[in-house]
Amino acid sequence: MQVISSEISKNLAAKVASVLGAEPVGVEKRVFPDGEIYVRALSPLKDRVIVIGNTHPNESLIELLMLQDLASESADVTTVIPYYGYARQDRRFREGECVAAKTMANLLELKSERIITVNLHKDYIREYFRTKVENLIPSREIAETCRDVDIVVSPDAGSFYLAEDVAEELGAEAAHFDKERISATEVNSAFDMDVRGKRILVVDDIISTGTTIEKTCNILKDRGAKVIEVACVHGLFLKSLCVRAHASDTIESRCSDYTVSGLIARALLELKDP
Repeated sequence: MQVISSEISKNLAAKVASVLGAEPVGVEKRVFPDGEIYVRALSPLKDRVIVIGNTHPNESLIELLMLQDLASESADVTTVIPYYGYARQDRRFREGECVAAKTMANLLELKSERIITVNLHKDYIREYFRTKVENLIPSREIAETCRDVDIVVSPDAGSFYLAEDVAEELGAEAAHFDKERISATEVNSAFDMDVRGKRILVVDDIISTGTTIEKTCNILKDRGAKVIEVACVHGLFLKSLCVRAHASDTIESRCSDYTVSGLIARALLELKDP
């Protein structure tokens, strides 16, 4: 088994290869003056290859597609997508819109026998693929990072599944806000649970600008929460947060203090031979 990855996921890929005892394959990457990407595997690819890469930002998507195609010439390919960019464009909200999550699925399945994702924004995105997709939820990893918690809260009903899973791991309660989105950066939130004197963990699948998370934390603080922590799976952190956040290494940042490498490695080991 060999592991090859796009540049953005190389550190995570190295961890996965180490857990698997697999051969890590180096990649030479160059970007030409016109923006085109060049990739070259530094070892021959053969038998079974794990290709790891995000679909965000766009350059990483192109790099991932190129590595998939390269590996498929001589090997059975499993693709691991730690962060599935375009996942929030998961359905048509207005007439004439492209369902980008489906578009990405159509591209990514072409050169891969099977696909592993980490915490898709919506689980039904798997239905856009015609090949087998396993979606991993790092609830245990979050729980091991944030142990001393009374209530696990999600900022909306959409991510309540994650709050429930983490709460079960911690033996805590789970709750969620009711959120109404006004615009890309403005939301209204409602919450009626008593949190006075409680230790709260706010969890979400993605933190992008952090607007929703900060509003959630402010409401909980005003309601008398004793301690408030924040954790997410995918930390984009497009703006500075006013609260401390725990994040995985699906997207590497200063907040990446837990890894999903073991979760991914276990899923790869459990895959049946093609």
